Amino acid sequence: MDIFNKIKENISIYNGYYSTLFSINYNKYKFAIIEIENTLDDIKTKQHYIQNTNYKHNTNYKNNTNYKNNTNYKNNNNNYNQNRYNKDQEWEQVGKKEWKDEKGVSVLRSRLSGKNKELLEINCEINKLTEATVDILFSNVLTNIKSTTNQLDTIDYIIKNIISKCIIQPTFTSLYIKFIYKFYKIADYKKHLKTKIHKIITDIEGFVDLIEVHDAKDSSNSIIDNINSFSSMITDTKKYVGLGALISLFYINKFIDCISFREFLNKTVILVSEYIEWEPCINEVLEKYINVLIGLLEFGYSRMTKEIDYDSKSTLDMKIEHVLSSKKIHMRIKYNLQNIYDDLKSGKSLF
Repeated sequence: MDIFNKIKENISIYNGYYSTLFSINYNKYKFAIIEIENTLDDIKTKQHYIQNTNYKHNTNYKNNTNYKNNTNYKNNNNNYNQNRYNKDQEWEQVGKKEWKDEKGVSVLRSRLSGKNKELLEINCEINKLTEATVDILFSNVLTNIKSTTNQLDTIDYIIKNIISKCIIQPTFTSLYIKFIYKFYKIADYKKHLKTKIHKIITDIEGFVDLIEVHDAKDSSNSIIDNINSFSSMITDTKKYVGLGALISLFYINKFIDCISFREFLNKTVILVSEYIEWEPCINEVLEKYINVLIGLLEFGYSRMTKEIDYDSKSTLDMKIEHVLSSKKIHMRIKYNLQNIYDDLKSGKSLF
């Protein structure tokens, strides 16, 4: 421990990397040394105790009462306990400071630098997002972006992060896409953002087209491995709703037009209808298709019906009702779709 303390006192001579490394690991090594010293103290105390209790092997111990007046053991034991207490207290205080610095900032954040620190700060701002704070937080994030060396790379990170959040937390999808749209209104980012959104939509379309492949028993299939980024995000059947919701909200926020949205919705209804006619019709696969359809209807249907003609709307409704009339769909799955469709037909706004 003395060696470590001497090194710490002369830390200024350890410039650069080794100085930083020692500063980071000093507490960790210090804990280990404290524990070793405690153990050695324990051993010494026990050895001293054994020496003082050898009187049991002495046949004259009854006549020898000096051991009763021997306070060495008591003093050593008291010293040991006090030393142990002091070291435990020191350890505890160091432990309390380990995760926070003097200003109350997390050690992780304080030790990050450059791009990693900037991205962490941006992510922390996004995690605070609410309807009430969207404008303020956007301003904060925009300031952070402008301070980065490559603004478009930072935009890409934000989009990827938000799309992942939309799949994991579909309840907040509308808020997240609203946040992205604020970047879309900035001329310097609009072209780049439009390209990124187009790529996301293409990935979603490709992913939905291969829903049956997702359910294949051979998960090592190269088609699955190379689908797109959504193959790692979609981990259960319910998350397929998020795919439809993303397309709907891209439409509502004017990233895509009504024609593009209607084509994707119509294509999804046809995929469901065709799969129902096949044998065997596996409800797990069917539920994935229907969950995508639910996501599309929940946000985008009402807006679309105001922008298309009556005949187009009637044709689409007939296709959806044909799906709902099928007896092959499990009632639990059918109920979710039927419930949303009935609300939309009655004019109830879901968004």
